[in-house]
Amino acid sequence: GWVGELGAEELRFTGEEVSQFFSQTMGLHLPRETVLVLEERTEGWIAALKLAAISLRNQPDPGSLLAGFHGDAHYLVDFLSEEVLYRQPEQVRRFLLRSSILDVLSGPLCNAVVDPDAQPEYGTAMLDRLERANLFLTPLDPQHEWFRYHPLFADFLRHVQEETMVEEVPVLHKRAAAWFEGYGDLDEAFKHALASEDPEYAADLIERNIELLIKTGDLPVLTRWIGKLPGEVVRERPYLSLARIWGSIAAFQIDNAGYWLADLERSIESVEKQPVGERIGGLPDGDRLWNVYGWLAICRSTLALMSGDVQQAAEYSREAVRYLTDKNPFVQSLLSLEDSLYFILSGDTSRAIEKLRETAQIARLANNLLVLVVANCQLAETLALQGRLSQALVTLQKAHLAAIGPDGDPLPMAGIVDIEIGEILYERDRLAEAKEHLERGIRLTKPWWSLSSLDGTIALARLLQSQGDFEGSQALVDEASQLALGTESSQWDDAITSAVAVRLALLRNDLAQATKGWRKVG
Repeated sequence: GWVGELGAEELRFTGEEVSQFFSQTMGLHLPRETVLVLEERTEGWIAALKLAAISLRNQPDPGSLLAGFHGDAHYLVDFLSEEVLYRQPEQVRRFLLRSSILDVLSGPLCNAVVDPDAQPEYGTAMLDRLERANLFLTPLDPQHEWFRYHPLFADFLRHVQEETMVEEVPVLHKRAAAWFEGYGDLDEAFKHALASEDPEYAADLIERNIELLIKTGDLPVLTRWIGKLPGEVVRERPYLSLARIWGSIAAFQIDNAGYWLADLERSIESVEKQPVGERIGGLPDGDRLWNVYGWLAICRSTLALMSGDVQQAAEYSREAVRYLTDKNPFVQSLLSLEDSLYFILSGDTSRAIEKLRETAQIARLANNLLVLVVANCQLAETLALQGRLSQALVTLQKAHLAAIGPDGDPLPMAGIVDIEIGEILYERDRLAEAKEHLERGIRLTKPWWSLSSLDGTIALARLLQSQGDFEGSQALVDEASQLALGTESSQWDDAITSAVAVRLALLRNDLAQATKGWRKVG
Protein backbone atom coordinates (compact mmCIF):
# COMPACT_ATOMS: atom_id res chain seq x y z
CA GLY A 1 0.00 0.00 0.00
CA TRP A 2 0.87 3.68 -0.16
CA VAL A 3 2.45 5.51 2.75
CA GLY A 4 1.83 9.25 3.03
CA GLU A 5 3.46 11.78 5.33
CA LEU A 6 1.33 14.36 7.09
CA GLY A 7 3.17 17.51 8.13
CA ALA A 8 2.17 20.30 10.48
CA GLU A 9 0.37 22.18 7.70
CA GLU A 10 -1.93 19.24 6.96
CA LEU A 11 -2.72 18.75 10.67
CA ARG A 12 -3.69 22.36 11.34
CA PHE A 13 -7.40 23.14 11.71
CA THR A 14 -8.95 25.64 9.32
CA GLY A 15 -11.32 28.35 10.56
CA GLU A 16 -14.33 26.18 9.71
CA GLU A 17 -12.83 23.16 11.48
CA VAL A 18 -12.04 25.27 14.57
CA SER A 19 -15.68 26.39 14.72
CA GLN A 20 -16.93 22.80 14.34
CA PHE A 21 -14.50 21.58 17.02
CA PHE A 22 -15.84 24.03 19.61
CA SER A 23 -19.52 23.61 18.76
CA GLN A 24 -19.77 19.89 17.95
CA THR A 25 -16.94 18.26 19.91
CA MET A 26 -16.70 20.53 22.96
CA GLY A 27 -20.31 21.75 23.04
CA LEU A 28 -19.29 25.43 23.12
CA HIS A 29 -21.01 27.96 20.87
CA LEU A 30 -18.61 30.88 20.55
CA PRO A 31 -19.03 34.16 18.68
CA ARG A 32 -17.41 34.09 15.24
CA GLU A 33 -14.98 36.86 16.29
CA THR A 34 -13.73 34.71 19.18
CA VAL A 35 -13.25 31.70 16.91
CA LEU A 36 -11.26 33.79 14.42
CA VAL A 37 -8.96 35.14 17.16
CA LEU A 38 -8.41 31.65 18.57
CA GLU A 39 -7.59 30.31 15.11
CA GLU A 40 -5.12 33.15 14.56
CA ARG A 41 -3.35 32.74 17.91
CA THR A 42 -3.21 28.94 17.85
CA GLU A 43 -2.66 28.71 14.06
CA GLY A 44 -4.97 25.70 14.12
CA TRP A 45 -2.91 23.80 16.73
CA ILE A 46 -5.40 21.30 18.18
CA ALA A 47 -3.72 20.85 21.56
CA ALA A 48 -3.92 24.59 22.26
CA LEU A 49 -7.53 24.69 21.05
CA LYS A 50 -8.45 21.85 23.40
CA LEU A 51 -6.75 23.58 26.34
CA ALA A 52 -8.63 26.78 25.50
CA ALA A 53 -11.93 24.87 25.41
CA ILE A 54 -11.27 23.29 28.82
CA SER A 55 -10.43 26.72 30.23
CA LEU A 56 -13.62 28.20 28.78
CA ARG A 57 -15.70 25.64 30.67
CA ASN A 58 -14.35 27.08 33.90
CA GLN A 59 -14.35 30.68 32.64
CA PRO A 60 -17.27 31.23 30.29
CA ASP A 61 -16.27 34.81 29.35
CA PRO A 62 -14.46 34.56 25.96
CA GLY A 63 -13.05 38.08 26.36
CA SER A 64 -11.25 37.18 29.58
CA LEU A 65 -9.84 34.04 28.00
CA LEU A 66 -8.51 35.86 24.94
CA ALA A 67 -6.92 38.59 27.08
CA GLY A 68 -4.77 35.98 28.82
CA PHE A 69 -4.37 33.50 25.99
CA HIS A 70 -0.63 33.71 25.43
CA GLY A 71 2.31 31.37 25.81
CA ASP A 72 2.64 32.20 29.52
CA ALA A 73 -0.94 31.13 30.40
CA HIS A 74 -0.55 28.59 33.24
CA TYR A 75 -2.30 25.71 31.46
CA LEU A 76 -0.15 26.17 28.33
CA VAL A 77 3.02 26.46 30.43
CA ASP A 78 2.20 23.24 32.28
CA PHE A 79 1.38 21.35 29.09
CA LEU A 80 4.35 22.55 27.06
CA SER A 81 6.77 22.06 29.94
CA GLU A 82 5.70 18.50 30.70
CA GLU A 83 4.85 17.29 27.21
CA VAL A 84 7.41 19.12 25.06
CA LEU A 85 10.33 21.04 26.56
CA TYR A 86 11.48 18.76 29.36
CA ARG A 87 11.23 15.68 27.16
CA GLN A 88 13.99 17.09 24.95
CA PRO A 89 17.72 16.48 25.42
CA GLU A 90 19.63 19.24 27.21
CA GLN A 91 21.25 20.41 23.96
CA VAL A 92 17.87 20.86 22.27
CA ARG A 93 16.36 22.61 25.33
CA ARG A 94 19.27 25.08 25.38
CA PHE A 95 18.89 25.73 21.64
CA LEU A 96 15.12 26.31 21.97
CA LEU A 97 15.44 28.72 24.88
CA ARG A 98 18.33 30.76 23.50
CA SER A 99 16.88 31.03 20.00
CA SER A 100 13.47 32.11 21.33
CA ILE A 101 14.58 35.76 21.38
CA LEU A 102 14.45 35.64 17.55
CA ASP A 103 11.32 36.34 15.50
CA VAL A 104 12.87 34.53 12.53
CA LEU A 105 15.52 31.82 12.49
CA SER A 106 18.14 30.62 10.04
CA GLY A 107 21.13 28.32 10.44
CA PRO A 108 23.82 31.03 10.39
CA LEU A 109 21.76 33.34 12.65
CA CYS A 110 21.20 30.59 15.22
CA ASN A 111 24.91 29.74 15.11
CA ALA A 112 25.78 33.35 15.97
CA VAL A 113 23.19 33.70 18.74
CA VAL A 114 22.96 30.27 20.38
CA ASP A 115 26.59 29.09 20.23
CA PRO A 116 29.12 31.26 18.36
CA ASP A 117 31.86 28.69 19.00
CA ALA A 118 29.96 25.80 17.41
CA GLN A 119 30.73 24.26 14.02
CA PRO A 120 29.35 26.31 11.08
CA GLU A 121 26.65 23.73 10.29
CA TYR A 122 25.38 23.54 13.91
CA GLY A 123 22.45 25.97 13.51
CA THR A 124 21.21 24.42 10.27
CA ALA A 125 21.48 20.89 11.71
CA MET A 126 19.48 21.86 14.81
CA LEU A 127 16.73 23.51 12.78
CA ASP A 128 16.50 20.42 10.56
CA ARG A 129 16.21 18.30 13.70
CA LEU A 130 13.42 20.47 15.14
CA GLU A 131 11.54 20.47 11.84
CA ARG A 132 11.70 16.67 11.55
CA ALA A 133 10.43 16.39 15.13
CA ASN A 134 7.52 18.78 14.36
CA LEU A 135 8.60 21.00 17.25
CA PHE A 136 6.41 24.00 16.39
CA LEU A 137 8.71 25.23 13.62
CA THR A 138 7.21 26.81 10.49
CA PRO A 139 9.32 27.29 7.31
CA LEU A 140 9.12 30.76 5.78
CA ASP A 141 10.57 29.97 2.36
CA PRO A 142 10.47 27.07 -0.13
CA GLN A 143 14.15 26.28 0.51
CA HIS A 144 13.51 25.86 4.26
CA GLU A 145 16.34 28.24 5.13
CA TRP A 146 14.25 30.60 7.27
CA PHE A 147 11.79 29.57 9.99
CA ARG A 148 9.77 30.87 12.90
CA TYR A 149 8.34 29.26 16.01
CA HIS A 150 4.62 28.92 16.58
CA PRO A 151 3.66 32.20 18.36
CA LEU A 152 2.33 30.43 21.48
CA PHE A 153 5.41 28.21 21.67
CA ALA A 154 7.69 31.23 21.28
CA ASP A 155 5.80 33.04 24.08
CA PHE A 156 6.20 29.97 26.27
CA LEU A 157 9.94 29.66 25.59
CA ARG A 158 10.51 33.33 26.41
CA HIS A 159 8.53 32.91 29.62
CA VAL A 160 10.75 29.97 30.69
CA GLN A 161 13.87 31.85 29.59
CA GLU A 162 13.00 34.88 31.75
CA GLU A 163 12.60 32.60 34.76
CA THR A 164 15.66 30.40 34.29
CA MET A 165 18.34 32.28 32.31
CA VAL A 166 17.49 35.98 32.50
CA GLU A 167 21.15 37.04 32.76
CA GLU A 168 21.84 35.57 29.30
CA VAL A 169 19.14 37.54 27.49
CA PRO A 170 21.06 40.84 26.97
CA VAL A 171 24.06 38.93 25.61
CA LEU A 172 21.86 36.97 23.20
CA HIS A 173 20.23 40.16 21.92
CA LYS A 174 23.65 41.75 21.32
CA ARG A 175 24.74 38.69 19.35
CA ALA A 176 21.58 38.94 17.27
CA ALA A 177 22.09 42.69 16.73
CA ALA A 178 25.66 42.12 15.53
CA TRP A 179 24.57 39.36 13.13
CA PHE A 180 21.71 41.39 11.62
CA GLU A 181 23.97 44.44 11.25
CA GLY A 182 26.45 42.35 9.28
CA TYR A 183 23.60 40.81 7.27
CA GLY A 184 22.36 44.30 6.34
CA ASP A 185 19.01 44.19 8.15
CA LEU A 186 19.47 47.29 10.28
CA ASP A 187 15.84 47.42 11.43
CA GLU A 188 16.20 44.02 13.12
CA ALA A 189 19.67 44.97 14.39
CA PHE A 190 18.32 48.12 16.08
CA LYS A 191 15.44 46.16 17.59
CA HIS A 192 17.75 43.62 19.22
CA ALA A 193 20.24 46.31 20.30
CA LEU A 194 17.48 48.12 22.17
CA ALA A 195 16.17 44.85 23.62
CA SER A 196 19.63 44.29 25.16
CA GLU A 197 18.71 47.09 27.61
CA ASP A 198 22.11 48.68 27.04
CA PRO A 199 21.28 52.10 25.51
CA GLU A 200 24.95 52.96 24.96
CA TYR A 201 25.40 49.79 22.89
CA ALA A 202 22.26 50.63 20.88
CA ALA A 203 23.47 54.21 20.37
CA ASP A 204 26.86 52.95 19.12
CA LEU A 205 25.15 50.71 16.57
CA ILE A 206 22.90 53.51 15.32
CA GLU A 207 25.78 56.00 15.16
CA ARG A 208 27.86 53.59 13.03
CA ASN A 209 25.10 53.46 10.42
CA ILE A 210 23.97 57.10 10.26
CA GLU A 211 25.69 57.90 6.97
CA LEU A 212 24.44 54.70 5.31
CA LEU A 213 20.82 55.37 6.32
CA ILE A 214 20.98 58.98 5.14
CA LYS A 215 22.46 57.87 1.82
CA THR A 216 19.69 55.35 1.21
CA GLY A 217 16.95 57.74 2.31
CA ASP A 218 16.00 55.61 5.32
CA LEU A 219 15.77 58.66 7.58
CA PRO A 220 12.37 57.62 8.99
CA VAL A 221 13.91 54.35 10.25
CA LEU A 222 16.83 56.28 11.71
CA THR A 223 14.72 58.85 13.55
CA ARG A 224 12.29 56.21 14.81
CA TRP A 225 15.06 54.27 16.53
CA ILE A 226 16.82 57.38 17.85
CA GLY A 227 13.47 58.34 19.38
CA LYS A 228 13.53 55.11 21.41
CA LEU A 229 16.83 55.97 23.10
CA PRO A 230 16.90 57.80 26.45
CA GLY A 231 17.07 61.57 25.92
CA GLU A 232 20.31 61.96 27.89
CA VAL A 233 22.08 59.41 25.66
CA VAL A 234 21.08 61.30 22.50
CA ARG A 235 22.08 64.68 23.96
CA GLU A 236 25.59 63.39 24.67
CA ARG A 237 25.99 62.30 21.03
CA PRO A 238 25.73 65.24 18.63
CA TYR A 239 25.67 63.05 15.53
CA LEU A 240 22.53 61.32 16.80
CA SER A 241 20.97 64.72 17.46
CA LEU A 242 21.92 65.88 13.97
CA ALA A 243 20.43 62.73 12.45
CA ARG A 244 17.19 63.36 14.33
CA ILE A 245 17.14 66.95 13.01
CA TRP A 246 17.69 65.70 9.45
CA GLY A 247 14.90 63.18 9.87
CA SER A 248 12.51 65.91 11.00
CA ILE A 249 13.54 68.12 8.07
CA ALA A 250 13.02 65.27 5.58
CA ALA A 251 9.54 64.63 7.00
CA PHE A 252 8.80 68.40 6.88
CA GLN A 253 8.33 68.48 10.64
CA ILE A 254 9.83 71.94 10.82
CA ASP A 255 8.87 72.74 14.40
CA ASN A 256 10.40 69.46 15.58
CA ALA A 257 13.59 70.16 13.63
CA GLY A 258 13.87 73.63 15.15
CA TYR A 259 13.31 72.27 18.67
CA TRP A 260 16.00 69.59 18.39
CA LEU A 261 18.41 72.00 16.70
CA ALA A 262 18.06 74.45 19.59
CA ASP A 263 18.48 71.57 22.06
CA LEU A 264 21.76 70.51 20.39
CA GLU A 265 23.03 74.10 20.35
CA ARG A 266 22.40 74.38 24.11
CA SER A 267 24.33 71.14 24.71
CA ILE A 268 27.29 72.37 22.68
CA GLU A 269 27.30 75.77 24.41
CA SER A 270 27.32 74.03 27.79
CA VAL A 271 30.31 71.89 26.83
CA GLU A 272 32.21 74.82 25.33
CA LYS A 273 32.22 76.51 28.74
CA GLN A 274 34.12 73.56 30.23
CA PRO A 275 37.95 73.33 30.05
CA VAL A 276 38.93 71.02 27.17
CA GLY A 277 40.53 68.43 29.45
CA GLU A 278 37.52 68.32 31.76
CA ARG A 279 34.74 67.93 29.21
CA ILE A 280 32.32 65.11 29.96
CA GLY A 281 29.79 63.25 27.86
CA GLY A 282 30.01 62.28 24.21
CA LEU A 283 30.41 65.73 22.69
CA PRO A 284 33.59 65.90 20.60
CA ASP A 285 36.56 68.21 20.98
CA GLY A 286 38.73 70.00 18.44
CA ASP A 287 38.22 69.32 14.75
CA ARG A 288 35.26 67.00 15.30
CA LEU A 289 33.38 69.76 17.12
CA TRP A 290 34.02 72.07 14.17
CA ASN A 291 32.54 69.32 11.99
CA VAL A 292 29.38 69.43 14.13
CA TYR A 293 29.23 73.21 13.61
CA GLY A 294 29.32 72.57 9.86
CA TRP A 295 26.43 70.11 10.01
CA LEU A 296 24.46 72.53 12.18
CA ALA A 297 24.99 75.21 9.54
CA ILE A 298 23.67 72.85 6.83
CA CYS A 299 20.56 72.17 8.94
CA ARG A 300 20.00 75.91 9.52
CA SER A 301 20.48 76.63 5.83
CA THR A 302 17.95 73.96 4.82
CA LEU A 303 15.38 75.25 7.32
CA ALA A 304 15.89 78.79 6.03
CA LEU A 305 15.36 77.61 2.44
CA MET A 306 12.17 75.80 3.43
CA SER A 307 10.85 78.98 5.01
CA GLY A 308 11.72 80.97 1.88
CA ASP A 309 14.55 83.02 3.39
CA VAL A 310 17.05 82.64 0.55
CA GLN A 311 19.60 85.18 1.80
CA GLN A 312 19.75 83.68 5.29
CA ALA A 313 20.11 80.23 3.73
CA ALA A 314 23.06 81.45 1.65
CA GLU A 315 24.79 82.82 4.76
CA TYR A 316 24.42 79.52 6.60
CA SER A 317 25.60 77.63 3.53
CA ARG A 318 28.80 79.72 3.40
CA GLU A 319 29.28 79.05 7.12
CA ALA A 320 28.94 75.30 6.48
CA VAL A 321 31.62 75.45 3.77
CA ARG A 322 34.00 77.16 6.21
CA TYR A 323 33.60 74.40 8.79
CA LEU A 324 33.35 71.40 6.44
CA THR A 325 36.68 71.80 4.70
CA ASP A 326 37.20 68.11 3.90
CA LYS A 327 36.52 66.80 0.40
CA ASN A 328 34.32 63.91 1.53
CA PRO A 329 31.96 63.26 -1.45
CA PHE A 330 29.03 62.64 0.93
CA VAL A 331 29.47 66.07 2.55
CA GLN A 332 30.10 67.73 -0.81
CA SER A 333 26.88 66.25 -2.26
CA LEU A 334 24.83 67.83 0.54
CA LEU A 335 26.54 71.20 0.14
CA SER A 336 26.01 71.08 -3.61
CA LEU A 337 22.30 70.35 -3.13
CA GLU A 338 22.10 73.37 -0.82
CA ASP A 339 23.56 75.57 -3.56
CA SER A 340 21.12 74.12 -6.10
CA LEU A 341 18.10 74.92 -3.94
CA TYR A 342 19.43 78.45 -3.46
CA PHE A 343 19.51 79.04 -7.23
CA ILE A 344 16.01 77.57 -7.64
CA LEU A 345 14.49 79.83 -4.97
CA SER A 346 16.37 82.89 -6.19
CA GLY A 347 14.91 82.37 -9.68
CA ASP A 348 18.19 81.67 -11.51
CA THR A 349 16.88 78.76 -13.58
CA SER A 350 19.96 78.31 -15.79
CA ARG A 351 22.36 78.16 -12.83
CA ALA A 352 19.90 75.88 -10.98
CA ILE A 353 19.85 73.36 -13.85
CA GLU A 354 23.63 73.44 -14.13
CA LYS A 355 24.11 73.01 -10.37
CA LEU A 356 21.52 70.24 -10.07
CA ARG A 357 23.26 68.21 -12.77
CA GLU A 358 26.56 68.72 -10.96
CA THR A 359 24.93 67.69 -7.67
CA ALA A 360 23.60 64.49 -9.20
CA GLN A 361 27.10 63.58 -10.41
CA ILE A 362 28.65 64.20 -6.99
CA ALA A 363 25.87 62.24 -5.28
CA ARG A 364 26.43 59.32 -7.65
CA LEU A 365 30.13 59.28 -6.77
CA ALA A 366 29.25 59.46 -3.06
CA ASN A 367 26.59 56.75 -3.45
CA ASN A 368 24.25 59.22 -1.74
CA LEU A 369 20.92 58.01 -3.10
CA LEU A 370 18.87 60.53 -1.15
CA VAL A 371 20.64 63.54 -2.68
CA LEU A 372 20.74 61.84 -6.10
CA VAL A 373 16.97 61.34 -6.11
CA VAL A 374 16.15 64.80 -4.71
CA ALA A 375 18.51 66.52 -7.18
CA ASN A 376 17.04 64.67 -10.16
CA CYS A 377 13.46 65.40 -9.04
CA GLN A 378 14.25 69.10 -8.65
CA LEU A 379 15.96 69.08 -12.05
CA ALA A 380 12.91 67.43 -13.63
CA GLU A 381 10.58 70.00 -12.06
CA THR A 382 12.71 72.85 -13.38
CA LEU A 383 12.84 71.33 -16.88
CA ALA A 384 9.07 70.75 -16.85
CA LEU A 385 8.46 74.41 -15.96
CA GLN A 386 10.41 75.29 -19.12
CA GLY A 387 8.16 72.96 -21.13
CA ARG A 388 10.91 70.37 -21.63
CA LEU A 389 8.70 67.46 -20.57
CA SER A 390 10.59 64.74 -22.46
CA GLN A 391 13.89 65.65 -20.79
CA ALA A 392 12.12 65.86 -17.42
CA LEU A 393 10.65 62.37 -17.89
CA VAL A 394 14.02 60.84 -18.82
CA THR A 395 15.60 62.47 -15.75
CA LEU A 396 12.91 61.02 -13.50
CA GLN A 397 13.25 57.56 -15.01
CA LYS A 398 16.95 57.63 -14.08
CA ALA A 399 16.03 58.74 -10.57
CA HIS A 400 13.53 55.91 -10.27
CA LEU A 401 16.20 53.34 -11.12
CA ALA A 402 18.43 54.83 -8.41
CA ALA A 403 15.63 54.51 -5.84
CA ILE A 404 15.43 50.72 -6.10
CA GLY A 405 16.97 48.86 -3.16
CA PRO A 406 19.46 45.98 -3.43
CA ASP A 407 16.59 43.50 -2.91
CA GLY A 408 14.77 44.86 -5.97
CA ASP A 409 12.06 46.60 -3.93
CA PRO A 410 11.54 50.38 -4.20
CA LEU A 411 12.96 52.48 -1.37
CA PRO A 412 10.48 54.88 0.31
CA MET A 413 11.91 57.83 -1.63
CA ALA A 414 10.96 56.07 -4.90
CA GLY A 415 7.47 57.32 -4.13
CA ILE A 416 8.65 60.92 -4.59
CA VAL A 417 9.82 60.02 -8.11
CA ASP A 418 6.58 58.18 -8.89
CA ILE A 419 4.54 61.27 -8.02
CA GLU A 420 6.73 63.50 -10.20
CA ILE A 421 6.41 61.02 -13.11
CA GLY A 422 2.66 60.82 -12.58
CA GLU A 423 2.28 64.60 -12.80
CA ILE A 424 4.21 64.77 -16.09
CA LEU A 425 2.27 61.84 -17.59
CA TYR A 426 -0.95 63.63 -16.58
CA GLU A 427 0.17 66.72 -18.50
CA ARG A 428 0.80 64.46 -21.51
CA ASP A 429 -2.71 62.98 -21.20
CA ARG A 430 -1.37 59.46 -20.47
CA LEU A 431 -3.92 59.13 -17.71
CA ALA A 432 -3.82 55.38 -17.01
CA GLU A 433 -0.03 55.40 -16.56
CA ALA A 434 -0.21 58.63 -14.56
CA LYS A 435 -2.78 57.15 -12.19
CA GLU A 436 -0.65 54.06 -11.60
CA HIS A 437 2.41 56.15 -10.72
CA LEU A 438 0.49 58.57 -8.51
CA GLU A 439 -1.24 55.82 -6.53
CA ARG A 440 2.02 53.99 -5.98
CA GLY A 441 3.81 57.21 -5.05
CA ILE A 442 1.18 58.16 -2.48
CA ARG A 443 1.33 54.67 -0.97
CA LEU A 444 5.12 54.81 -0.62
CA THR A 445 5.39 58.39 0.65
CA LYS A 446 2.42 58.61 3.00
CA PRO A 447 4.19 57.13 6.07
CA TRP A 448 7.37 59.21 5.62
CA TRP A 449 7.24 62.14 3.19
CA SER A 450 4.10 64.10 4.01
CA LEU A 451 4.61 66.96 1.54
CA SER A 452 5.16 64.62 -1.43
CA SER A 453 2.11 62.62 -0.38
CA LEU A 454 0.10 65.88 -0.32
CA ASP A 455 1.29 66.83 -3.82
CA GLY A 456 0.46 63.36 -5.12
CA THR A 457 -3.01 63.38 -3.56
CA ILE A 458 -3.85 66.75 -5.16
CA ALA A 459 -2.54 65.56 -8.55
CA LEU A 460 -4.60 62.35 -8.33
CA ALA A 461 -7.70 64.38 -7.42
CA ARG A 462 -7.24 66.46 -10.59
CA LEU A 463 -6.77 63.29 -12.64
CA LEU A 464 -9.92 61.60 -11.30
CA GLN A 465 -11.98 64.71 -11.99
CA SER A 466 -10.72 64.76 -15.58
CA GLN A 467 -12.02 61.18 -15.89
CA GLY A 468 -15.44 62.16 -14.52
CA ASP A 469 -14.97 60.54 -11.11
CA PHE A 470 -16.22 63.56 -9.14
CA GLU A 471 -16.93 61.62 -5.95
CA GLY A 472 -13.44 60.07 -5.90
CA SER A 473 -11.87 63.44 -6.67
CA GLN A 474 -13.70 65.18 -3.81
CA ALA A 475 -12.71 62.40 -1.38
CA LEU A 476 -9.07 62.98 -2.29
CA VAL A 477 -9.43 66.76 -1.89
CA ASP A 478 -10.83 66.18 1.61
CA GLU A 479 -7.90 63.86 2.36
CA ALA A 480 -5.44 66.46 1.04
CA SER A 481 -6.99 69.08 3.33
CA GLN A 482 -6.34 66.86 6.33
CA LEU A 483 -2.77 66.23 5.17
CA ALA A 484 -2.19 69.97 4.75
CA LEU A 485 -3.37 70.67 8.29
CA GLY A 486 -0.87 68.14 9.60
CA THR A 487 2.06 69.40 7.51
CA GLU A 488 4.46 72.02 8.87
CA SER A 489 6.30 72.60 5.60
CA SER A 490 4.56 75.78 4.58
CA GLN A 491 1.94 78.15 5.91
CA TRP A 492 0.44 78.09 2.41
CA ASP A 493 -0.27 74.36 2.20
CA ASP A 494 -3.82 74.63 3.52
CA ALA A 495 -4.57 77.68 1.36
CA ILE A 496 -3.23 76.00 -1.80
CA THR A 497 -5.23 72.84 -1.13
CA SER A 498 -8.39 74.88 -0.58
CA ALA A 499 -7.76 76.84 -3.79
CA VAL A 500 -7.43 73.57 -5.74
CA ALA A 501 -10.68 72.37 -4.16
CA VAL A 502 -12.46 75.57 -5.29
CA ARG A 503 -11.13 75.24 -8.85
CA LEU A 504 -12.16 71.60 -9.17
CA ALA A 505 -15.62 72.32 -7.74
CA LEU A 506 -16.17 75.17 -10.22
CA LEU A 507 -15.07 72.98 -13.13
CA ARG A 508 -17.84 70.51 -12.28
CA ASN A 509 -20.37 73.30 -11.51
CA ASP A 510 -20.58 72.36 -7.83
CA LEU A 511 -21.19 75.86 -6.45
CA ALA A 512 -21.93 74.70 -2.91
CA GLN A 513 -18.58 72.92 -2.60
CA ALA A 514 -16.79 75.84 -4.27
CA THR A 515 -18.31 78.30 -1.78
CA LYS A 516 -17.28 76.07 1.11
CA GLY A 517 -13.70 75.95 -0.18
CA TRP A 518 -13.62 79.71 -0.84
CA ARG A 519 -14.63 80.46 2.73
CA LYS A 520 -11.84 78.21 3.91
CA VAL A 521 -9.30 80.17 1.83
CA GLY A 522 -10.58 83.42 3.25
